Amino acid sequence: MGGKHRQAMRYISWANEVITKDWDIDRRQLTAELLAQLTSLAQETRKSSQPSVTLGCINSIARIARILD
Repeated sequence: MGGKHRQAMRYISWANEVITKDWDIDRRQLTAELLAQLTSLAQETRKSSQPSVTLGCINSIARIARILD
């Protein structure tokens, strides 16, 4: 393997570490944040008469909350 290949592999390894650290969060915290965002979005779309988007938010909330599978 050449020097360029080894350098590329080091960059890939570093990038994987960064991505892993970025996504190393508590699942319950992430779930709560997603549910809060979807709830806000559903309220906004309801006010602006976008029923299909509102329904999509509601369905996503139900799936995340595991009410629907």
